[in-house]
Amino acid sequence: MKSKSKKYIIAITTCIVFTLTLISVVSGRPFRLGRLPDKGESFGCGTCHENPKGGGKRNDFGEDWRNIAMKSGDRYVDELAKLDSDKDGYTNDKEFAANTHPGDPKSKPEGINDPIAEVIAKGKALFNDTKLGTTGTSCNSCHPNGETTGGQMMDMKIPTLKGAAATFPKFKESAKRVITLSMMNNMCISMIMEGKSLKLDSEEMVALTTYVTSLSNNEKIKVGDGK
Repeated sequence: MKSKSKKYIIAITTCIVFTLTLISVVSGRPFRLGRLPDKGESFGCGTCHENPKGGGKRNDFGEDWRNIAMKSGDRYVDELAKLDSDKDGYTNDKEFAANTHPGDPKSKPEGINDPIAEVIAKGKALFNDTKLGTTGTSCNSCHPNGETTGGQMMDMKIPTLKGAAATFPKFKESAKRVITLSMMNNMCISMIMEGKSLKLDSEEMVALTTYVTSLSNNEKIKVGDGK
């Protein structure tokens, strides 16, 4: 008798959870789509989710929506608009204006004259280029998508680059001096990747530094912070 009651309770609970989930999906989906600049007309639930039908894993824009918009009344706020969620060199606002996907780096606006975006794109390519060194690795090997593998290098914990540019210039014990972000890039290229340092005023270094700096958009400047 107790076994039947237990099964009955489990069945009822399951039905309630399923019903609440269904209600949430049905009512929540049009609500969030209506908050997007394009009202979800371009990509629907796929604007935030890898599955175009919605639910499951979120893409980069979806993660930013969860971390920023949902904490701001579930609204598309300026902070989110100015971000480049998929790191393709174009802000989310520009993506929506061009009807391209803000969470897919392969979907980019065409014909937009944006010198900064172009340099950021070049810098990102260099960031992923194993030819900068001789070890077969790239900047992205230690900092995937600008973040961190969580490992160590030269007895130091590999840091995330998101927000890092806002801490330069800073004193580096290994260099025994105050260095800029460009100088730090060269230290990584020469010491970690065993490549040839770039000229600080070269097109390549400007592009690489611009890309790394773009990972710190909207971060407060904290010169000298960290190691």
